[in-house]
Amino acid sequence: MGNNNVESIYWDSCVFIDGLRKTRSRWPQIAELESQAKGGKLAIFTSALTIAEVVRLGTNNELSEPERQQIDSYFRHKFIRVVPVDRIVARQAAEIVRNHRLKPPDAIHVATAIRTECRVFYTYDGDGGDADKLLGKNGTIGSPALPIKRPGEFGQMTLDVSE
Repeated sequence: MGNNNVESIYWDSCVFIDGLRKTRSRWPQIAELESQAKGGKLAIFTSALTIAEVVRLGTNNELSEPERQQIDSYFRHKFIRVVPVDRIVARQAAEIVRNHRLKPPDAIHVATAIRTECRVFYTYDGDGGDADKLLGKNGTIGSPALPIKRPGEFGQMTLDVSE
């Protein structure tokens, strides 16, 4: 599914949330990846599940209409490729849940990244060092093993094809 001319990367829901919020400590790395994607150097893949998970930008439970429109329009960018959860992804996710002790939504994200042949999976899930969170599974799922990193941790800020 990945394009030979463009590096394919995967963004977990939390990366979209921090990007939309422009979270101070995370925004520079997210903005750099977004800029590369807008410039045609990267394609950002994510599961359709992400749209269901990115439901709040502030601390309150209710989205304002401008926030809702901001989220909806962001997922329409042509550099973001939203992948449906189909039977193949669901089966692979179930296998990941059984073998790697991930929650089903996280397993769906990983299975989608593997299915779309993404070079790296970006997330902040597990920042506290929890081995049962996504960052704790770096290099343990898939064949070849999928790198699961924080934005900005994979090579230099730009993806190096020779890595």
